[in-house]
Amino acid sequence: MKTPLSPQQIEELKKKYPQGLWELTVEDKVAYVRKPTREEMRSVIGMATTDPLGMSEQILNDCFVAGDEEIKTDDDYFYGAAQQLQNLIQIKSAELKKL
Repeated sequence: MKTPLSPQQIEELKKKYPQGLWELTVEDKVAYVRKPTREEMRSVIGMATTDPLGMSEQILNDCFVAGDEEIKTDDDYFYGAAQQLQNLIQIKSAELKKL
C-alpha cells in the first residue's frame, strides 16, 4: 500500500477542493477523491439507470485527485470503490410549498 498523504498534503487538497475531499480505502489501497461538479454530474446522470457501473467509473476517474491508481484500474478494487462513490453526492433537503 502506498503511504497515505501527509496531513499537510491533505490540508492543501482541502483548500484546493473546498466542496469536499474524501479518503477512499479499499482493502490495502487508498485514494483521495473530491466531490463531482455539476457539469460532471450532468455528463453522467443519464447513465444512472442504463450503465450504473459506467457512471461510477466516470465519477471515479473525474474525481480522483491522488492515491493508488489500482483502485481505478483493478476490477476487484474498483468494485469495492464503486459501492462508496454514491456517498460523494450529498444532496441538501429542499421543500416546495404551494402558496
